[in-house]
Amino acid sequence: MRDLQEILVDPDYAGLRPAPSATELSTVERVFGRQLPKNYVHFLSVCNGGHTELDTVIAQSGEWSIDHFLAVTDDQDYEESVVSNLELWRDELGNSALPIAYDGGSNPFFLDFASNPPSVWIYLRDEGGIRSKVSNSLEELIDKLQRNPNNV
Repeated sequence: MRDLQEILVDPDYAGLRPAPSATELSTVERVFGRQLPKNYVHFLSVCNGGHTELDTVIAQSGEWSIDHFLAVTDDQDYEESVVSNLELWRDELGNSALPIAYDGGSNPFFLDFASNPPSVWIYLRDEGGIRSKVSNSLEELIDKLQRNPNNV
């Protein structure tokens, strides 16, 4: 996986949180009902709720852009947290889906634990709930992130 420091460009982004504590990570695992992969925990240590300029990934299913990543936090009222989004999307995405980010249209990106390693998908809520595969793994997603060619 690429150096995570290079994908974050705005350390002052309001949603960026410090690395999650062991207690905060345990809360996510308890609510999700699964252990978080080590690569995702490492990702959160640098990109816990961050915004990235390297926001676009080109996949077989299309071109997708990430607006921001979700944070792991013990703030129960924070709407951009992984836990609040687990609760929000569980009925639509199922028990194997862990929301990790959003695009600019409020469509969630999620890790799908039905595969090993978990693959990354986007749920297109405004298009009838279509699920589109973005990458085979979190590492692949991070490695393929690039600047949106329309914003250069």
